[in-house]
Amino acid sequence: MPPALVPDRAALLTHLATASVLGHLGLFVGTGFSKAATQGRAPGFEELLSTLARKLELTADFEDQRYRLKSLPQIASLLVEELAGLRSQPAVIAAAEFRQAAADACNFVPDSTVHAHLSEALARVVPSWIITTNYDLVLETLVDHAESVLPTQPLVTRSDRVPIYHLHGHRLEPSSVRITEEDYVALLGPIDYQRLKLPLLLLESSTVMLGYSLGDINVRSAIEWSHTFQGSASLKLNSQQGLVVQALRVSWPPRSQPYFGPNGEIIVEIADLGAFLLELGNERERFFKEEQTSADLIQDFLSTPTNALEVPTNKKTRDLFHIVLADALSYCSSSSIISFISQVLEPVWNSSRQFGAFQHYDTYVRLLIDIVCKLSLQPFRPNLMRYIAGSFNRVGPQIDTRRTSGSAFAASDRWFRDCATIPKPVARELRLLSEEAGNEGLRHMILNAPNFPQ
Repeated sequence: MPPALVPDRAALLTHLATASVLGHLGLFVGTGFSKAATQGRAPGFEELLSTLARKLELTADFEDQRYRLKSLPQIASLLVEELAGLRSQPAVIAAAEFRQAAADACNFVPDSTVHAHLSEALARVVPSWIITTNYDLVLETLVDHAESVLPTQPLVTRSDRVPIYHLHGHRLEPSSVRITEEDYVALLGPIDYQRLKLPLLLLESSTVMLGYSLGDINVRSAIEWSHTFQGSASLKLNSQQGLVVQALRVSWPPRSQPYFGPNGEIIVEIADLGAFLLELGNERERFFKEEQTSADLIQDFLSTPTNALEVPTNKKTRDLFHIVLADALSYCSSSSIISFISQVLEPVWNSSRQFGAFQHYDTYVRLLIDIVCKLSLQPFRPNLMRYIAGSFNRVGPQIDTRRTSGSAFAASDRWFRDCATIPKPVARELRLLSEEAGNEGLRHMILNAPNFPQ
C-alpha cells in the first residue's frame, strides 16, 4: 500500500484483516477503550489525578498558577511532592503511596451491558498482541486467553495466548505504575528492552490504535517507534506491515473515508469502538474463508491423480495446472507440489524409455519448461528447485545440438528455442544447481543453449 495514498475504508479493512490472518495485527489501546468498556466509569489521566488528589486529601487546585500549563505527568510529580510534605516523608515513599492509590483507583471491570459485545468483537479480530497504556485489567477481562505482561517482562507472541503488554504498568503491581514526570523521563534513558522491542514490533506489524485522542502523546510516540527502522533499505516488509491506523471515536457523523493524521498515521473515524471491531472481525472472517477456499481448491486439484494424468494431453487441465502452480507456493507444502509434478512427469518419462519413442522426450521438456515459467522464487522452495533440476538433468543426455543418432531432435529444438522464456531468477538458480556434482546433464543443456537467460 503506497504511503503517499490513503486507501478507502474497504481497502483499509481488507488490509488489516489480511494482517490478522497472517498473524501480525496488533492493537494499541488507550484510556478511551476502558471508558467505552465501563460506560464512562474508568477515568482519563486528568480525571485519575483529580481522583487521587481528593482521595489523598491533597489541596491541589489544577486551575492554580502552579499547575496550569503543566503536563499531566508534571502535575503527578507535584502531587507526589505535596503528599511527601503532608506526610513528612521522603519523596520515594510518597511516590510509592501515590502509585498504590493509582492502582487501587483503576480496579474496573467492563460494564455488563457491553461485556459480551466487546469480548466477541476482540475475539473475531484475533490480534497477535495488545499494547496498552492503561493501568486497569479491563482488556484481560474481555480477552479470555490473554496474558498480562509488565514493562520488565518480554513481549512474546504465542499461538495460544494474546500478550497484553502494559506499557506503563498495571494495578496488580503498583510499583510498575509509571505516572509521574520522573517515570516518563526514565523511559528516555539508556537503550533498554522496550526501546528496542517496540519499534521493531510496530515495524513488523500493522497496528490499530483504539481509545486515543487525535495527536495524543502516546500516538505520537508509537508513530516515532514505527518509523525508527523504516529507513533501512535492507528491510523487506510486505504491504501488511508497518502501518499504523488510529480508530478515532467522534461525536459527529464519522467521515466515510480515512485520511492522514498529523503524524503520518491513517485516521479512520468511528462512532463506536465495539461496532468498528466487529466490522473488522467480519472482514477478517470473509478474507479467511476466501483464502481457505482457495487453499482447498488448490489442494483438491493436486490431490486428484486423474488431473496429473491429464496434464500432458489435455490442454484445459494443463492450463488449470499452470494457474494452480502460480498460487500453490502460497498455500501448499513443497512435498505436495513435488508429488503432483512427479505424477505428471513419470508416466511421460517412462513412455520415452521405450524404443524409438523420442516424441515423449519433447513432451517431457515442454512440461518442464512450462512449469519453471510459472514458478516464482517467492517464497523460495529449495527442495522443489532441486527436484526440477534433477528432472532436467536426466533428460540432458538426449539434448544434442548436432542431432546425432539416438538423440531427441524435437526435444532438443524445443529446449534451445524455449529455454529463453525461463524467468531470469529461476534460470540463475538452475545454473547454480547445474554446477553441483551429479547434474552433468543439466549443465550440458545450459552450456550448449545460447538462448539460456544470463
